[in-house]
Amino acid sequence: MKLFCQPYSSKYVTFHGLYDMAFVIKMITRAPLPNTLNDFSDLVGTIFGQIYDLKYISRFCGGLPQGEIGLVGLSRLLNFEPVGIRHQAAYDSLLIGALFNKMKQRRHDIEDNRSASVLYGIDNRSVENRTRRIDRRGWPYPRRQQHPLAAMGLAV
Repeated sequence: MKLFCQPYSSKYVTFHGLYDMAFVIKMITRAPLPNTLNDFSDLVGTIFGQIYDLKYISRFCGGLPQGEIGLVGLSRLLNFEPVGIRHQAAYDSLLIGALFNKMKQRRHDIEDNRSASVLYGIDNRSVENRTRRIDRRGWPYPRRQQHPLAAMGLAV
């Protein structure tokens, strides 16, 4: 888990990677997934740092369908010829990395904060990068909750 907990040391690129992130988190933590979307988002941001989901990013690239496209379809639209045979080891990973670089060449702001850490399929809510303290086991310390009245600027 230490590898993933280095805040912002790596960037992860995925294509519709919500289920992949959930699976990896479950395997790493060996615990049930969080019950709420906010807790899940916190945990994803804590463990992985920056994530780029090409399916989400493609929604904002001119001429591409609004995220309703598959990986092979995206490669065709970008005139990119995949290397290898589909469904063999690392085919998708290689294609995702190559498409990310191709999209980055066409659109230089692809790595800005609007695209970072948003997973396609979570109601378009951001999985925010949150710098949080990590204990010696690699688990995040609990976040202190602000009293609702204090959040409105009222004395508690």
